[in-house]
Amino acid sequence: MALPGAGELSASMGRFVLERHDRMREIKKGGKKIIGYFCSYTPEEMILAAGMHPVRIMTDPAEQTGPVDVHLQNFACAFARGCLDQLVRGNLDYLDGIVFPCTCDSLRAVSEIIRAEKREGLFYHFLNMPLRVDGTAPAVFYRRELELLYSALARFAGRPADMESLCRAIALTDANRELLGRIWDSRKIPSPILTGEDCLGIVNAAVCMDREDLRGNLERIQSALAAGTAGGDRSGRARLMVIGSVVDNPALMRIIESANSLVVGDDLCTGTRYFSVPVNPAEGENPLDALVRRYLGRIPCPTKHPVGPRLDHINRIMDDFKVQGVVVVHQKFCESHAFDFPAVRDMISGRGIPVLLLEVEPGHLAEGQLSTRIEAFVEMLGGGQ
Repeated sequence: MALPGAGELSASMGRFVLERHDRMREIKKGGKKIIGYFCSYTPEEMILAAGMHPVRIMTDPAEQTGPVDVHLQNFACAFARGCLDQLVRGNLDYLDGIVFPCTCDSLRAVSEIIRAEKREGLFYHFLNMPLRVDGTAPAVFYRRELELLYSALARFAGRPADMESLCRAIALTDANRELLGRIWDSRKIPSPILTGEDCLGIVNAAVCMDREDLRGNLERIQSALAAGTAGGDRSGRARLMVIGSVVDNPALMRIIESANSLVVGDDLCTGTRYFSVPVNPAEGENPLDALVRRYLGRIPCPTKHPVGPRLDHINRIMDDFKVQGVVVVHQKFCESHAFDFPAVRDMISGRGIPVLLLEVEPGHLAEGQLSTRIEAFVEMLGGGQ
C-alpha cells in the first residue's frame, strides 16, 4: 500500500478546518477546556501550559453574516463581523473562554461586545499590547501583561502558573513552527509539490487542532515532501505572493491558482507571520522574557509599528521564492491594511513587480469577477514564462 503523499496529507488537514466545530466538541468531551482567541499575537503557549486547548476563531466561508447586524454596522471590518457572527449564532458554544489581544479597533469593538454579553462562567481576558513594539518600555509593559494573562489562565484551569509547564509548551510550539517553516521552504523549488491552497489549509488546521497531533501531521508531510511524493509538473505557472491579514477561505487560493499561477510565498497572519519567528529561550532564560522577545520581535502586522521589519520580510520572500507578481487580499473595510497598502504597493512596484489588489468578504466571494481579474493579471505577467 502506497504511503500518502504531501498533497493528500495537507488536504486531510484542510478538511479538519471545515469540520473544526465538531472536532472541538470531541476534544471538549475528552475533558479539556477550550480557549478561543482572535489573533496570532495571542501567546498560545500560555493556554497550552495551563492545560487547555487553544483554537483560533475564524469566519465560516459557507455562511453569510446575519445575526451580527444587531451588534456591528455593515461597514465594519468584514473579518471582525464574520467572527462575531460565529459567536452570536452559537457555533462556538464549545468555548470555555476567549482571549483578545489588543490589535485593531474592529476586534477591540468585538471584545467589548463579548465582555458585555458573555455567558456566565465564560473566561474572558483582554491582553493589552503595545502598538509600537521596539524599545525597552514596550517590553517592560508587555511582560507584565503576559504575567497577568498566565496567572488568569492558570486560575481558571485550577493549576499553578509554573514555568516548567510553560517551557514544555514553548518547546512544542517551536517544534511546530520549525516544521511549518520547512514545509513552506519546499515552495522555493521550481515546481513545488504543495500549492498555496494546501499550505493555507495546513496553517488554518495548525491553529485549531491538538498541537501534539499537529506535530505528527507536520512530520508526515515533511517526510512526504522529502520523498518527493504527490504533485505534478507545475513549472510554467506564474509565481505569486499573497499579502493580507487573514485568509481562512481556501476557495480564494483555489481561484487564484486556477489562473495558471501558483502561490509560492505569503505575508499573512494565517501564514508566515504566524510561524516565522520561534520563541527559542536561551539557557536559563525566564520563559516570559523569551515570549516577550518573540511576540514583540515577530514579523509585525499593520497594527504594529515600525513597519520596516515587515517590508524587509516581504522583500526576503519575493527574493527567496522568485516571486513574479503580488496579490494583496484586503478584507472589506479593514482599516489597518487599507492604511498600510500604499506603502507596501509602492515598495513592491518600485522593484518592478506588479501588484493586484483584491477586496474580499467572508461568505461573499464573487468567484467570476475574481477569476477574471486574476486571469488578466497573470496574462499581464506573461503567464508565468
